[in-house]
Amino acid sequence: MPFRLIMLVVLVQLLLLAMSCHRGTSRASAASAAHAQAKPGCLNRCGDFEIPYPFGTEPGCFLNEEFRITCNDTHFNPPKPFLRESNIDVVNISIDGHLNVMQYIASDCYDRKGNSEPSYDATISLSAFTVSDTGNNLVVIGCDSGAIVRGFLGEDSYESGCRSTCDSLDYVTNGSCVGIGCCQIEIPGGLKELDVEAYSFNNHTNVSSFNPCTYAFVVDQSEFHFTSNYLALGGIPDQFPMVLDWEISTNKTCEEEKICGLNASCDEPKDNNNTSSGYHCKCNKGYEGNPYLSDGCQDVNECNDPKLHDCKEICVNTEGSYTCHCPKGFHGDGRKYGGGCTPNQHTVIKVTLDMGENPTVVNDYVSRE
Repeated sequence: MPFRLIMLVVLVQLLLLAMSCHRGTSRASAASAAHAQAKPGCLNRCGDFEIPYPFGTEPGCFLNEEFRITCNDTHFNPPKPFLRESNIDVVNISIDGHLNVMQYIASDCYDRKGNSEPSYDATISLSAFTVSDTGNNLVVIGCDSGAIVRGFLGEDSYESGCRSTCDSLDYVTNGSCVGIGCCQIEIPGGLKELDVEAYSFNNHTNVSSFNPCTYAFVVDQSEFHFTSNYLALGGIPDQFPMVLDWEISTNKTCEEEKICGLNASCDEPKDNNNTSSGYHCKCNKGYEGNPYLSDGCQDVNECNDPKLHDCKEICVNTEGSYTCHCPKGFHGDGRKYGGGCTPNQHTVIKVTLDMGENPTVVNDYVSRE
């Protein structure tokens, strides 16, 4: 094959590959945006926060009343979202079954003489969602301090707590929460209601100069980082983020309910404690987006991200997957961790034509392509 013709074929292949990547980039961008999609025709934001379906702010825009978000633009600028008609301040919603809300801390304070100041418990009551056991811990702050968290697991009551002590700030280490100035414990899954009570063992009498209060709260463990400043009066925020778990609960099976969109499937949580009876939707492999919308799961262009494919030379995106190819003149599966691409073998055949005194040698070739 003439060299110029080979180069022309290679250039055409490169041009087609570039066009494919450009189309793939557009699809990938659309899929990323779909992660936080609201229902078509519905508002997808409340102030600075995105509100993805099955949540929504208006009738017809949320799955059912449990997923209603009240966008309060009367008393807040920018507007703030709240769970249903409650005072539970929502700060993030993810379609993988988690909801971040702000929760007040419990406190128990004393003056230098050991006289009690006003104390506060921290309580949350949920009708459908639950306080996440994998995302939260109970945290107690103080040097003469303890706290109890109470709640219900179905019909059974639950109670637990932890204790934090110290004699001096010299023993307190920032970032450490192992019982010296700060302690933390896990909580069980399935709690729809909990109450946190903070208390002191000796009215902070011996530590009141640097720690007059006990503080306690259930907090998103990824958002909490202990600092000794929290021990001082007024040195701690009055709210911390907490993670709630949400799921879709119906009297039918997930498949019968048909809530999941195209290219999505039901994902029933694996819960050994039987605290979950609902399900989630998830996009099928090779798709991403909002699986609760009819067309929310969009194709992922694996060819745009080397981490998502193992093609050695040419990657071609397909619906929900991809294929690997070798360039012209090569053969194989085209995969980095497979056979790769091997050059085609060319066999030269010499043919001699007997033309009397001047035999002619003709070179021909056979190739496998």
